[in-house]
Amino acid sequence: MTMSRLWLFAFLVSAFLVSLSLYPTYLDFQKTPPGHVFLGTHNNSLDYPMFVATIQRAQRGLWCNKAVFTSEPQPCDLVHWIYIPLGKLTGLFGIDAITTYQIGRVLFGMTLAMATFYFISSLFGNERKIDDGKLKIGVEDRKSRVEN
Repeated sequence: MTMSRLWLFAFLVSAFLVSLSLYPTYLDFQKTPPGHVFLGTHNNSLDYPMFVATIQRAQRGLWCNKAVFTSEPQPCDLVHWIYIPLGKLTGLFGIDAITTYQIGRVLFGMTLAMATFYFISSLFGNERKIDDGKLKIGVEDRKSRVEN
């Protein structure tokens, strides 16, 4: 298997796993009766409103985050900063904050899965040789590293 096919395989497996994790959310969106809004969350209901509020603040033009669910004065901070550029980008296209959060799940999930694949492949990458489209464990590589 060539390295590009290995990356394609990793991408497809990652996409399948992310899709599998989104399937319950998709079903709940489909089952939502007319006139109701499904918030798009199954677990972690304490952090979810903060994520969506950060996205909404970014869509309204703000570049920093505040804890909006408290009456205490809060300074501007960059907690949950990753949702700010996501909110800015989707705000240009008029995508609501709940859908933006789900888009973020896909993007961040794929990024995590591909980074994990890259990390694992870099751990074992020095011991592999790709020769004529076949992946071989290089015993010679181990010997040359020991000798050097």
